[in-house]
Amino acid sequence: MHQVAAASAQHLMSHPIVSSKNSPRRIAAPVCALLLLWVCLGVSAPAAAQNVASEVPYYSYGSGIGISSKDSLFLLNIRFRVQNRVSYKTESAQDLRPDELQARVQRLRLRLDGFFYRPELVYVIQLGFSDQDMAVSPGNPTPAILKDAVIFYRMGRRVSLGFGLTNLPRNRQAVVSSGDLELVDRSPITAAFGIQRDFGLQLYYYNNMGSLYYALRTAVTAGEGNNALNSNEGLSYTGRVELLPLGTFESCGIAMFYWRLFQAATAWLYNWFSYWQGVR
Repeated sequence: MHQVAAASAQHLMSHPIVSSKNSPRRIAAPVCALLLLWVCLGVSAPAAAQNVASEVPYYSYGSGIGISSKDSLFLLNIRFRVQNRVSYKTESAQDLRPDELQARVQRLRLRLDGFFYRPELVYVIQLGFSDQDMAVSPGNPTPAILKDAVIFYRMGRRVSLGFGLTNLPRNRQAVVSSGDLELVDRSPITAAFGIQRDFGLQLYYYNNMGSLYYALRTAVTAGEGNNALNSNEGLSYTGRVELLPLGTFESCGIAMFYWRLFQAATAWLYNWFSYWQGVR
C-alpha cells in the first residue's frame, strides 16, 4: 500500500503542471509581465488618444462652416450661395404676349474667409461658377472664376488697409453684396460707373462727429478689371464718401424702417417722373 502511494505521488510530481521545473515562481513571472504590459497599454492609450484629440481643429456652425486651429492663429469660414432667376419679358406694356423667357442660375458663389496669425489679418477668397459669374461669351472665352482674393489689415476699429482683388468703392449698389440686395439684381446704370472689381490698394476710414457718422473709402488699382490678360502704365483712382446722419444701422430699428421707406419713395418718384417726361 505504501509502495502504491509512493508511486502515485512520484507520478503526480512528474506531471508537467506540478513538476519542480514549473514551480509557482516560474509560473507567476510571465503572468506578472503580462499584467504589467496590460497596465502600461491601458495608461498610455488614453494619453495618446488625448494628444491626437488635442490636435484636431475646432468646428463651428452658423454663417457657414468655421474651422479654427487649436492655438487660435488661423480661422477658415466656408459658405456658398445660389441665386436662381426666372424672367419674363412682354412685347410691350400693353401687349403682354411673351417676347423673351429666361431661366438660369444667376450666381453660384463659394466664399472662403477668416484670419491668419492674428485676428487683424483678414483674408477673403470668393469664386463664381455660373456663366454670368465667369462672364463667358463668344468674345471672351476665358472664364473669370476668381471674384475676390484680398487681404485686409485692420489697424484699430476705424482704419482698414486692403491689398488684392475685390470690389471697388463706387456707387451704393456696387458696395452692397449681391446676396444682400433687396431687388433681383443691380440696375443697368451700375455699369456706367466703370469696372466693378480691380486689383490694388484700398483704404477705409470710419469715424463720427457727434451723431453724424461717416466713412471714407479710397482705392488705387490697376484699372484692368478682374479678368485682364494685358496691362498698361495707367492706374485707376476711386473715392467714396458716405454720410450716415441716422447712425450706422447696426440693428433693424425704427430709424432703418423710415430710411428704407424714404429710399423706396424717392426711387418711385424718380421713376414716375422719368416715365411722365417720356410720355409727354
